[in-house]
Amino acid sequence: MKRLIIYVAMMLVTFAVGVGIHSFISHRQVDDTPPVEVLTVSPVTTQAQLFAPVAPIPPVPSAKQETILVLDYDEERFTPWAVFRVMGNKPKEFAGIDSVELGLYRDVDNQQGYLSLNARDSGGNYERAPGNFVLVSEQRLFFSTSHMSNSEFEYWFDGRFLRTDFGVVAGKQLAVLRGTLTKTKNGRKIAEHTFSFRMEHLGC
Repeated sequence: MKRLIIYVAMMLVTFAVGVGIHSFISHRQVDDTPPVEVLTVSPVTTQAQLFAPVAPIPPVPSAKQETILVLDYDEERFTPWAVFRVMGNKPKEFAGIDSVELGLYRDVDNQQGYLSLNARDSGGNYERAPGNFVLVSEQRLFFSTSHMSNSEFEYWFDGRFLRTDFGVVAGKQLAVLRGTLTKTKNGRKIAEHTFSFRMEHLGC
């Protein structure tokens, strides 16, 4: 009976020791396992950046330059509708300059017309520099021009009428207009000369 008790006690001790060893080994294996890092992946939403198609901007067509007219005279006494031709010798810088053509109309409510500085080459062909600013009174003529089609030069003129009885002096070798003509390029003065002009009726 005594042996049975000892045998049972030994079995219980052996079982307890076995359970303890198994528990220690299991705990050690869990502790030795490296921790697993849990990564949270957020869904990536790709947003396409949309741009409205931009149409090319067409070039702006250049508007035809209009002449600025400043007319200050009594139209019943003074009619600037004439061609004023150069008199005398011309320096080489103005060798082709032939005339100033003035066709202006003015009344109480309206003023219109044109001015051109005319040049003639050796073959007799005419080129015109249209006026872009014109001031006319019974005493004074001032104008500036754009360039001629075959030239890069521009001109401005400041002169005075010596006579206004155009009906009397038309077609005669009499000075009617005198002033200084200045030749420019890109706003820089190239040459200037004082000219006298005789008068012819426009269209004659």
